[in-house]
Amino acid sequence: MGVRIKSRVVVACAWLLLGAAMIIVPVLIALNGLRTTLVGHPVNLVLTVLCLAIGIIGVLWAVASLILGERYDEIDRSGRRPRRRTPEEMERQAKRRIVLAVPAMVVSLLLVIAVGYASPRPATAQALSELSSDAKVRVVDKLTWYEFVPDRRDKFDNVIAPTTGLVFYPGGRVDPQAYAAMLRPLAEAGYLVAVLKVPLSLAMIDIGHARSVIDVHPEIGAWAVSGHSLGGVAAAAYVDGDERVDGLVLYASYPSAKIKRPDFTALSLYGSADEQTTPARVDATKSLLPEKTHYVQLDGATHDVFGDYGGTAGDGATDQKSRAVIVKETAALLESIKPAP
Repeated sequence: MGVRIKSRVVVACAWLLLGAAMIIVPVLIALNGLRTTLVGHPVNLVLTVLCLAIGIIGVLWAVASLILGERYDEIDRSGRRPRRRTPEEMERQAKRRIVLAVPAMVVSLLLVIAVGYASPRPATAQALSELSSDAKVRVVDKLTWYEFVPDRRDKFDNVIAPTTGLVFYPGGRVDPQAYAAMLRPLAEAGYLVAVLKVPLSLAMIDIGHARSVIDVHPEIGAWAVSGHSLGGVAAAAYVDGDERVDGLVLYASYPSAKIKRPDFTALSLYGSADEQTTPARVDATKSLLPEKTHYVQLDGATHDVFGDYGGTAGDGATDQKSRAVIVKETAALLESIKPAP
């Protein structure tokens, strides 16, 4: 009897704590960055809502089990007949409780961890201000990516359609909107730019996501893929799987394995003051990229210079200078792969 009651109480208490965590995490996400979750990858929103729903159900079940469960476990004082179940039935019930509860709690724990991790560092106001369309760039919010479409015209007011595109993978746990201020100038220069929304804020989960963008733009004759930090790892991994990609741009990143394709142009930009993707690490992984890869070290730049997401505060003048170099070098690579008229 005591073992059966103990199993019920232990499971109920465990669900009470886990359920509370599954409620608190989505609530904190809503308070700190609801907009980021709502406009991000749909998987993130679905998992957040699912986590909250399971948490509420878990807490309600745990409370009900602690308050009402005992009457289902008690046996009549005479011991001759059970009030609800026989001792054998209650024993089987206790075993089923453990067998069902443990896997469910493990899955729920993984879910709340994933939801908590998927909450990215939100973009700053400066980046968000670059997400509005104007006479030069049309910003389109797709389901799983953002597009910066250049609106350029010749002297006869005919639209000059872009022929070269860039697909960008955001860094781990970084709001893709945070790269708007850095990438928009490329669209103003005449290139189609797509910034991916990634599931669980981790580009490595969906390395092939760039294909979704490339497939819907057959009018683009040349493509480059790019990424910041872990996003750059995903971009590098994608190159071997799509021959339509002619260029690779790495921002504070490096490949996880040697890229087999020799027929593409590569550019690597990194900060001299980066403590995550250090210059030494970039040097150590040069053998994974083509021999003719162009490397550019940004003097005084940190890991966060590539995006606006409230990272480590750097020197404003240094960041502005580095951004100018980033845009210039990336535009030069895109121009080098641009198809002939």
